[in-house]
Amino acid sequence: MSLTAQLSQPIRLSQPDDNARQRAREGVQDFLAVSWPILNQQAPDSGLPLLKTIYADSGPASRALLLGYAAHALDYDDFHADFRGHPSVVILPALLAWAAENDAFDAARFLDACIIGVEMAGRLGLAMTQSHYTLGYHNTASLGTLAAAAALARYSGADARQTAVLLGIAATEASGLRAQFGSAVKPL
Repeated sequence: MSLTAQLSQPIRLSQPDDNARQRAREGVQDFLAVSWPILNQQAPDSGLPLLKTIYADSGPASRALLLGYAAHALDYDDFHADFRGHPSVVILPALLAWAAENDAFDAARFLDACIIGVEMAGRLGLAMTQSHYTLGYHNTASLGTLAAAAALARYSGADARQTAVLLGIAATEASGLRAQFGSAVKPL
């Protein structure tokens, strides 16, 4: 069994508890609080206006990209010590964009998917160790892609095969270099 096939089982079947759901609610609140000033142009930002012209369509990919940028632009977003990154800025935009596209918002499923994504982020961070970061990778972007894919697989109800394929695509597409810190590309 491939690694992605092995990962699909806990992504699809884990049952988060009430404490985890409360923490996920707090994470969503934090995400909204740090995104709001950028989305409403209440804080200086050079990137979002330009990105809105480039990603002007209202499709889910553009929506997720713009939400993720807004949440990460001020750099006040959440931090997960095991992940060594900011899980909500990759997980929540993907989930919100998918839910909007599919008219499928279910609060309980949404929170469970957030939890699965954050758990994946933490486990990936531990597996990669600090060396991933010291080699120049930005965990939020590189490992966060897989965390967001896990959350989407859970929220969308993907089966084992679909989940494995989604994780494989995410791993192939993942990138993120720390050399971009300090530029408008970093939150992107």
